[in-house]
Amino acid sequence: MKKTIIFILAVCFCSVAFAADNVAITLKAKGDINLTRDEEFRKINEGENLFNMDELESKSESFAVVKFVDGSSLIKLFPNSILTINTEEADGELNKISSLKVGSLWAKVSKKTGLFEIDTPNTVVSVKGTEFIVEVDEFGRAALNVKDGEVIIKSKDSEKETLVLPGQRASEDENGNIDVASYDTDSFESPDRTDTSEEEYEILRFDLIGDDGQKEEVEMKFIKK
Repeated sequence: MKKTIIFILAVCFCSVAFAADNVAITLKAKGDINLTRDEEFRKINEGENLFNMDELESKSESFAVVKFVDGSSLIKLFPNSILTINTEEADGELNKISSLKVGSLWAKVSKKTGLFEIDTPNTVVSVKGTEFIVEVDEFGRAALNVKDGEVIIKSKDSEKETLVLPGQRASEDENGNIDVASYDTDSFESPDRTDTSEEEYEILRFDLIGDDGQKEEVEMKFIKK
């Protein structure tokens, strides 16, 4: 095992970071993607660790692809969108409860891997293993297209829940009502495989014991060659 690790380090460009609190990683970041963390603002890079309450903002003709560390879920943030990453651990699972302030995203979620929700200004989108797109307009109104699985969209005002099935689109009107109708699934904007591919990166995690006896989880990211 030791020889294998040394060989990887010798032939790949690597970065090492303590990963006790990181909850996601940026697989892709194309164009102008901004990260706000602890009131500090900067551009984001591919292969970068993300933490709770990190805010990603994609500008025109830009996108970012994020994968959560439990390996269960992928998000592609489309142009002109603002997403805040948030998770919490419960019963050995990582619950993903992120917020989409404006814009749109695509998500693919594995079943039985913890709660997955997208919080919008007026609704909460809850997922149990599916592929979908959610959009939020400049007035905070949400719309949802489901390609696979089942999604529940809940109005924050009325507390009413609506089940949305594959091939259905749910949209919020100006009064906060949720309308559901069929849509042409051929128009569903699935990302290209190259957008969401993980082949460029691999992650190695291990525990490191310091001189003071404290254990730190270390994450090593490297680019495949």
